Amino acid sequence: MTTTEVEKLPELEQKVNLAKKQLFVLFDFATLSPQELRLNSSTFSWSASIFEVVQESKQMIEAKTKQFQELLLFRIERLVEDLESFAQQVTRLPAVIWGKN
Repeated sequence: MTTTEVEKLPELEQKVNLAKKQLFVLFDFATLSPQELRLNSSTFSWSASIFEVVQESKQMIEAKTKQFQELLLFRIERLVEDLESFAQQVTRLPAVIWGKN
């Protein structure tokens, strides 16, 4: 995610800015239909909203990471409890086998 934010998004923004400049030059030589104008404007507005999407994604990743870490800690605690229980059973096992209580 950091690579995307630091490297890819600025690179993408530069490419979009270059495309805008090229489109403005094209306006001097051609007339675009309303549909073409809408498509171009949605393309350029997309680059502005990508930063919000990245921030939302980071928040979701952080929340899920915390959730899974908590679940993992719970499962580790359960495993330790089970291992302790098994250890107690194993230490009592020779007494049960030989008839000693």
